[in-house]
Amino acid sequence: MFHTTHKTDDLDAKLIDPVLCISGRVYDVNQRFILAVNNIGGHASECNALAAYLDLPPPVTTYNDHLKQIESAAKEEAVVSMTKAAEEAVTHFSSTDISVSVDGTWQRRGFSSKNGVVTVLTNLGKHQANKVIDTDIRTTYCHTCSQKNRDNVKLSTIAKDHCCAVNHQGSAGKMEADGAVACFKRSKAKYGVQYTKYLGDGDSKAFTTVNSMQIYDKPIVKEECTGHVQKRMGKALMNAVAEHKSEKFIVDANGQQLKKKVANPSRGEKCYSGIGGVNRLTKKAIMSIQGHYGAAIRENNTLESM
Repeated sequence: MFHTTHKTDDLDAKLIDPVLCISGRVYDVNQRFILAVNNIGGHASECNALAAYLDLPPPVTTYNDHLKQIESAAKEEAVVSMTKAAEEAVTHFSSTDISVSVDGTWQRRGFSSKNGVVTVLTNLGKHQANKVIDTDIRTTYCHTCSQKNRDNVKLSTIAKDHCCAVNHQGSAGKMEADGAVACFKRSKAKYGVQYTKYLGDGDSKAFTTVNSMQIYDKPIVKEECTGHVQKRMGKALMNAVAEHKSEKFIVDANGQQLKKKVANPSRGEKCYSGIGGVNRLTKKAIMSIQGHYGAAIRENNTLESM
Protein backbone atom coordinates (compact mmCIF):
# COMPACT_ATOMS: atom_id res chain seq x y z
CA MET A 1 0.00 0.00 0.00
CA PHE A 2 2.73 2.44 0.98
CA HIS A 3 5.10 1.81 -1.93
CA THR A 4 3.24 1.02 -5.14
CA THR A 5 1.03 4.04 -5.88
CA HIS A 6 1.86 7.12 -7.96
CA LYS A 7 3.76 10.06 -6.50
CA THR A 8 2.50 13.59 -5.81
CA ASP A 9 5.30 15.50 -7.57
CA ASP A 10 3.33 15.43 -10.82
CA LEU A 11 2.21 18.85 -12.12
CA ASP A 12 -1.39 17.68 -12.64
CA ALA A 13 -1.58 16.57 -9.00
CA LYS A 14 -0.46 20.02 -7.88
CA LEU A 15 -3.25 21.62 -9.81
CA ILE A 16 -5.88 19.16 -8.61
CA ASP A 17 -4.97 18.91 -4.93
CA PRO A 18 -2.57 21.71 -3.86
CA VAL A 19 -2.79 20.88 -0.13
CA LEU A 20 -1.23 17.48 -0.76
CA CYS A 21 1.41 18.77 -3.20
CA ILE A 22 4.77 18.82 -1.45
CA SER A 23 8.36 19.16 -2.44
CA GLY A 24 10.26 15.97 -3.11
CA ARG A 25 9.09 12.54 -4.18
CA VAL A 26 6.52 11.26 -1.69
CA TYR A 27 3.93 8.56 -2.32
CA ASP A 28 0.42 9.99 -2.48
CA VAL A 29 -1.16 7.28 -0.33
CA ASN A 30 1.38 7.86 2.46
CA GLN A 31 0.64 11.57 2.45
CA ARG A 32 -3.12 11.01 2.52
CA PHE A 33 -2.77 8.43 5.30
CA ILE A 34 -0.92 10.87 7.59
CA LEU A 35 -3.25 13.76 6.68
CA ALA A 36 -6.38 11.69 7.36
CA VAL A 37 -5.20 10.50 10.78
CA ASN A 38 -4.08 14.00 11.75
CA ASN A 39 -7.39 15.56 10.67
CA ILE A 40 -9.37 13.26 12.96
CA GLY A 41 -7.16 14.11 15.94
CA GLY A 42 -4.66 11.26 15.73
CA HIS A 43 -0.88 11.34 16.07
CA ALA A 44 2.10 9.15 15.21
CA SER A 45 1.09 6.34 17.59
CA GLU A 46 -2.40 6.18 16.04
CA CYS A 47 -0.86 5.98 12.55
CA ASN A 48 1.28 3.01 13.54
CA ALA A 49 -1.63 1.33 15.34
CA LEU A 50 -3.97 1.73 12.36
CA ALA A 51 -1.34 0.39 9.98
CA ALA A 52 -0.81 -2.61 12.25
CA TYR A 53 -4.55 -3.38 12.41
CA LEU A 54 -4.70 -3.23 8.62
CA ASP A 55 -1.67 -5.57 8.43
CA LEU A 56 0.34 -2.90 6.60
CA PRO A 57 3.85 -1.57 7.17
CA PRO A 58 4.07 1.93 8.65
CA PRO A 59 4.94 4.81 6.28
CA VAL A 60 8.66 5.03 5.56
CA THR A 61 8.84 8.81 6.01
CA THR A 62 8.53 9.87 9.64
CA TYR A 63 5.27 11.35 10.91
CA ASN A 64 6.81 14.75 11.73
CA ASP A 65 8.40 15.06 8.28
CA HIS A 66 4.99 14.47 6.70
CA LEU A 67 3.39 17.09 8.95
CA LYS A 68 6.04 19.67 8.04
CA GLN A 69 5.44 19.08 4.34
CA ILE A 70 1.66 19.25 4.74
CA GLU A 71 1.98 22.42 6.85
CA SER A 72 4.13 24.10 4.21
CA ALA A 73 1.67 23.26 1.42
CA ALA A 74 -1.33 24.34 3.53
CA LYS A 75 0.29 27.70 4.33
CA GLU A 76 0.94 28.39 0.65
CA GLU A 77 -2.65 27.56 -0.23
CA ALA A 78 -3.97 29.68 2.65
CA VAL A 79 -2.06 32.74 1.41
CA VAL A 80 -3.54 32.34 -2.07
CA SER A 81 -7.06 31.87 -0.70
CA MET A 82 -6.91 34.85 1.69
CA THR A 83 -5.41 37.14 -0.96
CA LYS A 84 -8.26 36.24 -3.29
CA ALA A 85 -10.78 36.94 -0.49
CA ALA A 86 -9.25 40.41 0.02
CA GLU A 87 -9.53 41.15 -3.70
CA GLU A 88 -13.19 40.07 -3.68
CA ALA A 89 -13.88 42.42 -0.74
CA VAL A 90 -12.26 45.37 -2.53
CA THR A 91 -14.42 44.66 -5.59
CA HIS A 92 -17.56 44.34 -3.46
CA PHE A 93 -17.05 47.64 -1.59
CA SER A 94 -15.49 49.41 -4.60
CA SER A 95 -12.90 50.68 -2.15
CA THR A 96 -9.83 49.62 -0.21
CA ASP A 97 -11.75 50.49 2.98
CA ILE A 98 -13.56 47.27 3.80
CA SER A 99 -15.69 45.83 6.59
CA VAL A 100 -14.47 42.81 8.53
CA SER A 101 -15.68 40.49 11.26
CA VAL A 102 -13.26 39.68 14.09
CA ASP A 103 -13.50 36.94 16.69
CA GLY A 104 -11.21 34.93 18.93
CA THR A 105 -11.24 31.33 20.06
CA TRP A 106 -9.24 29.37 22.60
CA GLN A 107 -8.12 25.79 23.07
CA ARG A 108 -9.78 25.68 26.50
CA ARG A 109 -12.76 27.49 27.98
CA GLY A 110 -12.64 29.83 30.96
CA PHE A 111 -9.76 32.08 29.83
CA SER A 112 -7.18 29.60 31.14
CA SER A 113 -5.96 28.44 27.74
CA LYS A 114 -2.32 28.66 26.70
CA ASN A 115 -3.26 28.83 23.01
CA GLY A 116 -5.65 31.14 21.17
CA VAL A 117 -6.51 32.10 17.59
CA VAL A 118 -7.92 35.37 16.25
CA THR A 119 -9.68 35.20 12.89
CA VAL A 120 -10.59 38.09 10.58
CA LEU A 121 -13.28 37.51 7.94
CA THR A 122 -14.61 39.72 5.20
CA ASN A 123 -18.02 41.14 6.10
CA LEU A 124 -19.79 41.48 2.75
CA GLY A 125 -23.30 41.41 4.19
CA LYS A 126 -26.19 39.00 4.47
CA HIS A 127 -26.24 35.99 2.12
CA GLN A 128 -22.74 36.82 0.85
CA ALA A 129 -19.72 34.53 0.78
CA ASN A 130 -17.73 35.88 3.74
CA LYS A 131 -14.24 34.39 3.81
CA VAL A 132 -11.21 34.29 6.09
CA ILE A 133 -8.79 37.07 5.26
CA ASP A 134 -6.26 36.80 8.10
CA THR A 135 -5.48 34.82 11.24
CA ASP A 136 -3.20 35.35 14.22
CA ILE A 137 -2.12 32.54 16.55
CA ARG A 138 -1.17 33.37 20.13
CA THR A 139 0.55 31.05 22.61
CA THR A 140 2.14 31.28 26.05
CA TYR A 141 3.61 27.77 25.89
CA CYS A 142 6.74 26.36 24.28
CA HIS A 143 7.28 22.61 24.50
CA THR A 144 11.05 22.87 24.04
CA CYS A 145 11.35 25.44 26.82
CA SER A 146 9.42 23.13 29.12
CA GLN A 147 12.11 20.47 28.60
CA LYS A 148 15.17 22.63 29.36
CA ASN A 149 15.26 21.83 33.09
CA ARG A 150 15.19 18.08 32.56
CA ASP A 151 18.32 16.07 33.37
CA ASN A 152 19.20 15.37 29.75
CA VAL A 153 22.21 16.90 27.95
CA LYS A 154 20.63 16.63 24.49
CA LEU A 155 17.37 18.29 25.59
CA SER A 156 19.31 21.08 27.34
CA THR A 157 21.30 21.78 24.16
CA ILE A 158 18.16 21.87 21.99
CA ALA A 159 16.36 24.15 24.44
CA LYS A 160 19.29 26.58 24.47
CA ASP A 161 19.45 27.06 20.70
CA HIS A 162 15.82 26.66 19.65
CA CYS A 163 13.38 29.29 18.35
CA CYS A 164 10.90 29.84 21.19
CA ALA A 165 7.23 29.46 20.25
CA VAL A 166 5.93 31.87 22.91
CA ASN A 167 4.56 35.05 21.30
CA HIS A 168 2.11 36.32 23.93
CA GLN A 169 2.50 37.85 27.36
CA GLY A 170 -0.47 38.28 29.67
CA SER A 171 -3.84 36.62 30.16
CA ALA A 172 -5.65 34.38 27.72
CA GLY A 173 -8.45 36.94 27.44
CA LYS A 174 -5.91 39.49 26.17
CA MET A 175 -5.04 37.23 23.22
CA GLU A 176 -8.08 38.37 21.22
CA ALA A 177 -7.22 42.06 21.57
CA ASP A 178 -3.52 41.60 20.77
CA GLY A 179 -4.25 39.32 17.82
CA ALA A 180 -6.79 41.78 16.39
CA VAL A 181 -4.28 44.64 16.65
CA ALA A 182 -1.66 42.56 14.82
CA CYS A 183 -4.07 41.75 11.98
CA PHE A 184 -5.16 45.38 11.59
CA LYS A 185 -1.58 46.68 11.59
CA ARG A 186 -0.51 44.46 8.68
CA SER A 187 -3.62 44.92 6.52
CA LYS A 188 -2.04 47.64 4.35
CA ALA A 189 1.24 45.82 3.79
CA LYS A 190 -0.45 42.46 3.22
CA TYR A 191 -3.42 43.38 1.02
CA GLY A 192 -3.34 47.15 0.54
CA VAL A 193 -6.64 47.56 2.43
CA GLN A 194 -7.93 49.16 5.62
CA TYR A 195 -10.40 47.47 7.97
CA THR A 196 -12.51 50.58 8.64
CA LYS A 197 -15.62 48.73 9.88
CA TYR A 198 -15.39 46.26 12.74
CA LEU A 199 -18.04 43.63 13.43
CA GLY A 200 -17.43 41.93 16.77
CA ASP A 201 -19.33 40.03 19.42
CA GLY A 202 -19.77 43.17 21.54
CA ASP A 203 -18.50 41.68 24.81
CA SER A 204 -14.75 41.78 24.28
CA LYS A 205 -12.13 44.52 24.62
CA ALA A 206 -10.70 43.87 21.15
CA PHE A 207 -12.48 46.75 19.41
CA THR A 208 -11.63 49.23 22.17
CA THR A 209 -7.98 48.21 21.97
CA VAL A 210 -7.83 48.38 18.17
CA ASN A 211 -9.57 51.76 18.05
CA SER A 212 -7.31 53.27 20.70
CA MET A 213 -4.20 52.36 18.67
CA GLN A 214 -5.19 54.78 15.83
CA ILE A 215 -3.80 52.38 13.24
CA TYR A 216 -5.33 54.18 10.26
CA ASP A 217 -5.75 57.85 9.38
CA LYS A 218 -9.51 57.49 9.91
CA PRO A 219 -11.59 56.09 12.78
CA ILE A 220 -12.81 52.50 12.80
CA VAL A 221 -16.59 52.18 12.94
CA LYS A 222 -18.04 49.50 15.21
CA GLU A 223 -20.87 47.35 13.90
CA GLU A 224 -23.03 45.19 16.15
CA CYS A 225 -23.88 41.54 15.53
CA THR A 226 -27.65 41.06 15.85
CA GLY A 227 -27.17 37.50 17.03
CA HIS A 228 -25.00 38.61 19.93
CA VAL A 229 -27.47 41.38 20.82
CA GLN A 230 -30.20 38.73 21.00
CA LYS A 231 -27.97 36.57 23.14
CA ARG A 232 -27.35 39.38 25.63
CA MET A 233 -31.10 40.11 25.76
CA GLY A 234 -31.83 36.48 26.63
CA LYS A 235 -29.07 36.38 29.25
CA ALA A 236 -30.41 39.54 30.89
CA LEU A 237 -33.91 38.03 31.12
CA MET A 238 -32.57 34.77 32.57
CA ASN A 239 -30.62 36.76 35.16
CA ALA A 240 -33.79 38.71 36.04
CA VAL A 241 -35.66 35.44 36.61
CA ALA A 242 -32.91 34.19 38.91
CA GLU A 243 -32.67 37.53 40.75
CA HIS A 244 -36.41 37.69 41.57
CA LYS A 245 -36.83 33.96 42.25
CA SER A 246 -37.62 34.35 45.97
CA GLU A 247 -39.72 37.52 45.73
CA LYS A 248 -43.54 37.55 46.14
CA PHE A 249 -45.77 39.38 43.64
CA ILE A 250 -49.48 40.15 43.98
CA VAL A 251 -51.46 40.66 40.77
CA ASP A 252 -55.13 41.48 40.15
CA ALA A 253 -57.58 39.63 37.91
CA ASN A 254 -56.19 41.46 34.85
CA GLY A 255 -52.61 40.47 35.63
CA GLN A 256 -51.53 43.94 36.80
CA GLN A 257 -49.04 43.99 39.66
CA LEU A 258 -50.31 45.41 42.97
CA LYS A 259 -48.20 46.99 45.69
CA LYS A 260 -50.04 45.14 48.50
CA LYS A 261 -48.36 42.20 50.23
CA VAL A 262 -51.42 39.95 50.76
CA ALA A 263 -53.69 38.71 47.96
CA ASN A 264 -57.49 38.81 48.18
CA PRO A 265 -58.78 35.71 46.30
CA SER A 266 -62.38 37.02 46.33
CA ARG A 267 -61.26 39.83 44.01
CA GLY A 268 -59.39 37.48 41.73
CA GLU A 269 -56.00 38.47 43.11
CA LYS A 270 -53.17 35.95 43.04
CA CYS A 271 -49.77 35.63 44.69
CA TYR A 272 -46.78 34.47 42.67
CA SER A 273 -43.23 33.58 43.71
CA GLY A 274 -40.72 35.07 41.30
CA ILE A 275 -41.28 36.07 37.67
CA GLY A 276 -40.60 32.67 36.12
CA GLY A 277 -42.95 29.76 35.63
CA VAL A 278 -46.18 28.99 33.75
CA ASN A 279 -47.67 31.99 31.90
CA ARG A 280 -44.66 34.08 32.88
CA LEU A 281 -41.00 34.21 31.88
CA THR A 282 -40.34 30.58 31.01
CA LYS A 283 -37.33 29.60 28.91
CA LYS A 284 -39.61 29.19 25.89
CA ALA A 285 -41.06 32.69 26.40
CA ILE A 286 -37.58 34.19 26.66
CA MET A 287 -36.51 32.50 23.40
CA SER A 288 -39.64 33.89 21.73
CA ILE A 289 -38.82 37.41 22.98
CA GLN A 290 -35.27 37.02 21.66
CA GLY A 291 -36.57 36.06 18.22
CA HIS A 292 -38.97 39.01 17.97
CA TYR A 293 -36.29 41.36 19.27
CA GLY A 294 -33.82 40.22 16.60
CA ALA A 295 -36.47 40.48 13.89
CA ALA A 296 -37.29 44.05 14.95
CA ILE A 297 -33.62 45.00 14.62
CA ARG A 298 -33.13 43.34 11.22
CA GLU A 299 -36.32 44.74 9.67
CA ASN A 300 -35.82 48.37 10.71
CA ASN A 301 -33.04 50.86 10.06
CA THR A 302 -33.64 53.28 12.95
CA LEU A 303 -34.22 52.97 16.67
CA GLU A 304 -37.60 54.73 16.40
CA SER A 305 -38.95 52.38 13.72
CA MET A 306 -37.63 49.37 15.61
